[in-house]
Amino acid sequence: IALGSWWAYYELGWGGWWFWDPVENASFMPWLAGTALIHSLAVTEKRGLFKSWTLLLAIAAFSLSLLGTFLVRSGILISVHAFAVDPERGLFILAFLGIVIGGALALYAWRAPGLDSEAGFRLMSRETFLLLNNVLLVIATALILGGTLAPLFVELFTGGKISVGPPYFDIAFAIPMLPLVLLIGVGMHVAWRGQESTPLMRMLKWPALIAIVLGIVIPVVIYGSASVLLVIGVISAVWIMAVSLIQPIRSWRRAAGATGMTRGVLGMSIAHFGVGMFVLGVTIVSSFSVEADRSLRPGDQVSVAGYDFELRGLRNVQGPNYQAVEGEVDVSRDGQFVTQLRPQKRTYLVQQSPMTEASIDAGWNRDIFVALGDPLGADAWSVRLQYKPMIRFIWLGAFVMALGGMVAASDRRYRLTARAREPKATLAGKPA
Repeated sequence: IALGSWWAYYELGWGGWWFWDPVENASFMPWLAGTALIHSLAVTEKRGLFKSWTLLLAIAAFSLSLLGTFLVRSGILISVHAFAVDPERGLFILAFLGIVIGGALALYAWRAPGLDSEAGFRLMSRETFLLLNNVLLVIATALILGGTLAPLFVELFTGGKISVGPPYFDIAFAIPMLPLVLLIGVGMHVAWRGQESTPLMRMLKWPALIAIVLGIVIPVVIYGSASVLLVIGVISAVWIMAVSLIQPIRSWRRAAGATGMTRGVLGMSIAHFGVGMFVLGVTIVSSFSVEADRSLRPGDQVSVAGYDFELRGLRNVQGPNYQAVEGEVDVSRDGQFVTQLRPQKRTYLVQQSPMTEASIDAGWNRDIFVALGDPLGADAWSVRLQYKPMIRFIWLGAFVMALGGMVAASDRRYRLTARAREPKATLAGKPA
């Protein structure tokens, strides 16, 4: 999903990283359900609890994957990403979806009574926080699913047409996510079965203080403005990153010979640190991104977000399989030259529709994005200029999440479990 977002940012020319398109949602919903499944499996593995819930999440994650295939392949919903529009193929996928979901739920109903567990846990325990994690992720998935399918059901039952876009999804997704990111930091450090609140509060008070201070300082001092939601978003991001460092720092400070962190715990810390980076990137770029569409002639200069953009000229470019018009845009700030960007408007030999090739000056804390639009006549061109602060944290955070998952998957206990099962399987194959 992150690679698709990165590709769209570079190749589509509009400078966005997520649009809540139906096909984007179709990829995101299984990820949310799968994330809930991973956390539920942690409880099932450790305590033998949530077995029924884990199975339901597994069914939901796979079913949502099939639903995404149906949405993309059938053409039932309008999307720039949909392809292979074939009603017969869509009916086949829909039938397969019904068989899979119906069969899985039937098997679940048959075997579910045997999955009960008598183990218990206190209110202040890791099991409780993982359960809340699951509930909030499922709520987020359901809200996205409802918004994605709403136009289809409205047209089916009323014949009318509606459009559900970013305003709905932004609010609907934020409602369960804001409490989720705040709970993540606590849940990581709560013990299984039960936890006394006093030592927990003592451990988390400094990360909480750091998060509150930086949550105010970053928007006000660095970017010059703040709002309630912006401050909450930055506090949440810094909070997750700060608490994710507690266990690695404690492990590093232990005396030689002490038991270190397992790869599972280290992977959890890394992945949650990536979540914080992602939240910080989304919060800052959503609040302080600046976009401007201007009509420019060679020699014209405009200012956007404190940067001066001058269109020096345009020239024709012959590529290996395309022809293009390329602009030369000098970027400067406070009279100091920053970079020269060369956006293109390409026409490939295999098609007639022109394609936008944006030019981006990337930095760890901001991107300067220039895209060449359409000719407006009299040597004027439409030019899209954008300033994107901390947008790199979105994809870097996703990479760190994936890295944490790989570290956790390499934990020694999984190899030991596999080895422990091998003799049993061998003995089972021998005649009595």
